[in-house]
Amino acid sequence: MFAVLNNNERPPKEPLESVSGVSYNNAWEVAEACWPRIPEERISMAAAFERLRADPSLS
Repeated sequence: MFAVLNNNERPPKEPLESVSGVSYNNAWEVAEACWPRIPEERISMAAAFERLRADPSLS
């Protein structure tokens, strides 16, 4: 948390897929859309939920 607040660092995109080969790309895109420091630039939680719910690889 300290690294995020002070240095604007984010975790590495690892792993890129599950052990069964399912891509985490959409989940990473949603996470990144939640990360802007300026709240108005972030997607809403409702939008994040809908994007994740619509992703067939996460069901």
